[in-house]
Amino acid sequence: MAIVRKRTWQLNGISKSAWIVDYQDATGKRRQKTFRLKKNADAYVHRVRTELLLGEHVAESESMTLAEAGNNWIKQVRAEELEESTIRGYEQILRLHISPFLGHIKLANLTKPMVEAFRDKILTVRSRDMAIRALLHLKIILKDAKRLGRVGRNVADDVEIKIKRRERKKVFIPERHDLVAFLNAAMRSSSVLLLAFATILVFTGLRMSEIRGLTWDEFDFERGLLNVRHRADFRCVMGAPKTETSIRSIPLTTSCINALRAWKAVVASGPTGLVFPSGVNAPRGYANVIRTLYDPLMILAKLMAWKDNKWVHKFTPHSFRHAAASLWIAQGFSAKQIQTWMGHSSIQITFDLYGHLFALRDSDPNLMDRVEDALFGR
Repeated sequence: MAIVRKRTWQLNGISKSAWIVDYQDATGKRRQKTFRLKKNADAYVHRVRTELLLGEHVAESESMTLAEAGNNWIKQVRAEELEESTIRGYEQILRLHISPFLGHIKLANLTKPMVEAFRDKILTVRSRDMAIRALLHLKIILKDAKRLGRVGRNVADDVEIKIKRRERKKVFIPERHDLVAFLNAAMRSSSVLLLAFATILVFTGLRMSEIRGLTWDEFDFERGLLNVRHRADFRCVMGAPKTETSIRSIPLTTSCINALRAWKAVVASGPTGLVFPSGVNAPRGYANVIRTLYDPLMILAKLMAWKDNKWVHKFTPHSFRHAAASLWIAQGFSAKQIQTWMGHSSIQITFDLYGHLFALRDSDPNLMDRVEDALFGR
């Protein structure tokens, strides 16, 4: 039972008083917390009673700060062997966008109004996109702390930053004539390397990390399949694809197979078996791919402009991933098939990105006329 009692004492002849919340926690251990004002003690005892009833109470003396909880979470995701670039992103958000505002607060003292104040503040001092990411990571940290028994409940659960429809990111899909220009440029280059790279980029929907980590044993030319099993991270370290659904099989076009076979016939196959190796037979870095493969093709295809003393791309390599999806959708493949070939973790991601393309493909220009015909019995 949690109670509030008043304590009085004398100090240098002056009468002093304070209000003490006295209670036993779920383990039977006696706990005390002192307040100068009775209203604060009353509020705290009400909170303790509720948390004890729900089995959610964690004493402040055994609690940790939010920054400490965040660091524990980082250690956990590192133990799960997530991508180093992903972990660095988590660390940056914790260090720069959460800890400066809430890092010093103990989890036991963190309240929903505090989280709401954090949301309102960060929206004024950070971009809206960063504010959304910071709030999301705060929720994940508290969820992890709750799992470990460091906090009774996740007070950030119901705090939201609404994403307006006009703020939702839209994918950029290159026009078909741009794709044709890109492939034609590769054929005019007389380079089997550039042609192999161009066909992979246009027709497979691979991520750049997957292209950089491609090995010849992933290809089944007889069956016309690419079995994605590797990727190269930002440090050029080979590994498995980022997610389980990224391990997939993608059908190849005839031109893609021919281009790859032509490239395989001339490239020196080293111990790594890489399709697009660097000069030292290691995965190429992203910047190397852009400089030696992507830029030459974009310039030759006239898909770059010289601006402010530098070349500016009309679109990025990742845009070709969306281009491949749009080509597949236009040919009538199902959303489930597109999800599989793209390596999306859920069908919802596929619809979020390309739902408008499915709607456009499936639309019938005579549909409304048929509604009218049905009404009048025609």
